[in-house]
Amino acid sequence: MMNVYAIFDKKTSFSQELLVMPNDDVAKRYFGNFVSGLAESNKASVIVSYPEDFDFYRIGSYNPDTGEIISCKPDFLLNAGSIIRKE
Repeated sequence: MMNVYAIFDKKTSFSQELLVMPNDDVAKRYFGNFVSGLAESNKASVIVSYPEDFDFYRIGSYNPDTGEIISCKPDFLLNAGSIIRKE
């Protein structure tokens, strides 16, 4: 069983960038690397400009054997602002 994750933009109330990862630790590492990479390479990115607006959630699970996706109450994991500190 794998988990499904989403980046949620609080200003637009829209989830984007759905990801499938094996567990929360791997997903948090991926999100941290993604946000840090944007901070270094694309300073004009909305996530870099307004990191406090973007939350990372686990939103369900995925069974790769059956293709079944099971939703759950979104479980908050990280805010991009905890990765990027505005100067």
